[in-house]
Amino acid sequence: MTKPFSPSELVATAKSHQKRYKRIKGEDNHKNILELIDILIDKDSRRVYVLDKEITFTSMEFNPFYF
Repeated sequence: MTKPFSPSELVATAKSHQKRYKRIKGEDNHKNILELIDILIDKDSRRVYVLDKEITFTSMEFNPFYF
């Protein structure tokens, strides 16, 4: 992460790394996460990550992902 960065960006990065670690260790039994090559869609938190960067969507934009 390059400086300057916002605290929210730091928290989002830490959460992303924590999710990935839990998934790799097999501790994450989250069934509402869809992972495709470089895209991670978390339907519970309504977040989308592309190449480990969170992409912000409005509710209307996210709805097509919510299948």
